[in-house]
Amino acid sequence: MRRLSPLVLWAAFGLAGYFFVLPHLLTNGWAAYMKMTDKAEQCSWANTLTFYSSLDKFDKLYTKYREGLKTAEVDEAASLKRLEAPGARSFWAQQRRRGGGLWCAH
Repeated sequence: MRRLSPLVLWAAFGLAGYFFVLPHLLTNGWAAYMKMTDKAEQCSWANTLTFYSSLDKFDKLYTKYREGLKTAEVDEAASLKRLEAPGARSFWAQQRRRGGGLWCAH
C-alpha cells in the first residue's frame, strides 16, 4: 500500500481545520469572550460552548420551513402580519421595516 506524502496530509488537515475547526473556534470563542466579560450573563456555559452548533441548527431549520410560511392577514395599523405554517397554528409577527441600511425585524 502506498503512503500519502506529508504535503497531502498537511493539506488535508489544513482544509479540515479551515472548514470545520475555524468556524467553531471563532464563533464559540466570541461567545465565550462575551460570557467572560459579563455581556451575556443570561446565557449558560453549556449554551455558550455550543453556540456555533445552535446557529447551524437554526439556519437549517429556517431554510427548511421558511418556504411553507404564508401570510394570511395583514394589520397595517399595528404593523403586524398573521403567518400560517403547514401543520402548525398561525401566529402574528411584526412586519419588517427598512432601517439603517439593514433589513430589521422591529
